[in-house]
Amino acid sequence: ATQGADGTVTVNYDVRDQDTNTGATTPGQVNTALEYWSGTAWLPATTVTGAGLKNLNTGNPTLYSSYSITWNISADYPGQYSASFKIRVKANDSESIRNIAYGESGSFLLDTKAPIIVSVSADVADASTLTFSVSDDSSLQMRIANTAEALAAASWIAYATSLQWDFGTGVNVTVYYQFKDARGNTTTTAYLTTPPQPQYFTAYDVSNVNASLWKIFMSWQVVAEPVASFSRYMVYRSTDETNWTLMTPQGITDRLINYYYDNSGLSNQTRYYYRAKTVDQNGNTSKYSVKGNTIPNGSGGADITPPSISNVTVSSVTDVSAVVTWNTNELSDSLVFYGTTDYGWSFGSELRPLA
Repeated sequence: ATQGADGTVTVNYDVRDQDTNTGATTPGQVNTALEYWSGTAWLPATTVTGAGLKNLNTGNPTLYSSYSITWNISADYPGQYSASFKIRVKANDSESIRNIAYGESGSFLLDTKAPIIVSVSADVADASTLTFSVSDDSSLQMRIANTAEALAAASWIAYATSLQWDFGTGVNVTVYYQFKDARGNTTTTAYLTTPPQPQYFTAYDVSNVNASLWKIFMSWQVVAEPVASFSRYMVYRSTDETNWTLMTPQGITDRLINYYYDNSGLSNQTRYYYRAKTVDQNGNTSKYSVKGNTIPNGSGGADITPPSISNVTVSSVTDVSAVVTWNTNELSDSLVFYGTTDYGWSFGSELRPLA
């Protein structure tokens, strides 16, 4: 007997009945059944298929007949592992005495125990990596997908403790995964959802020039509670947008504290860039926020350059209305003025803002 990669046990055996031509009950025939050793007793295997079970022809008392049956062992004996498992075939010619005989197999490896998922985490911010820790008594395979439907159709690949992964777009993303061992035992489908990405991240100069205190204040929208519970925000700083320094080694562990002050070694001649990410209790990280930047020089990070207006057009003019369109070179609030004469002059009493 052997257990295959699909988890089923194939049992091949030979049977004969030396007194098959004597007796009154079903002469020339034998019925068989499969039993397994549980460690304390021989128990019947119930999920067995194959031709070698009922009404076997043993018409020749001197010759053995060969048969094969298949046992779906996971249905009868799940969650087990044994390096020396045994089964036996029971033959019964249905006579009143001396009607039962047994044939016992040699020891073989049995594994109906599913792999155990210890941990799975996702780093969306830096490496776009999934990290796995899964235990089992044999070699493993895995399949990964961004939807449950895609997982069902995904191919199995060799197990690895880390995997580069395309998490797609979105404030947070969900990844589905499943693992299978060498005997076809699988974990249930599981998934992780990364924590939300911090939104509306900004950085402002809040320096005190008179006191030569150079400071920058950052804020962002409070994230929703992650599926795996909030752990911390982590804030990073850079002067070149390439090399980043973690400013909060312990993290900001209160989800409602959505701000951070930086006064660590700042120069009023340098532009600083900041970004943040969220980490949950399972170690999953969000995508980085957008970057905020400013120079701590006492200007408050103010934009001192006015917007420019171009491509002003007037169309669909009627006695009571007109459509006015224009472009600005940055996000701006605009006012439309009207008057009874040409707009070439300076604004005067003839020009009124439209409400």
